[in-house]
Amino acid sequence: MGRLKVACEKAKRDFSSTTQTSIDIDGFYDGADFSMKITWAKFEALNDSFFNVSSMWKIV
Repeated sequence: MGRLKVACEKAKRDFSSTTQTSIDIDGFYDGADFSMKITWAKFEALNDSFFNVSSMWKIV
């Protein structure tokens, strides 16, 4: 999972200069490689709950 985190952090940095990037990890699971092209919009949607931390807190 550490390599996945590093690859996602790289993708996030790439989005500062482009709207699409790829996430590639050799030997990700049982020797199988992982490769995925992703847009900023999809990345943002997948991580929405992490980006909107304030939505996790109940306002009393």
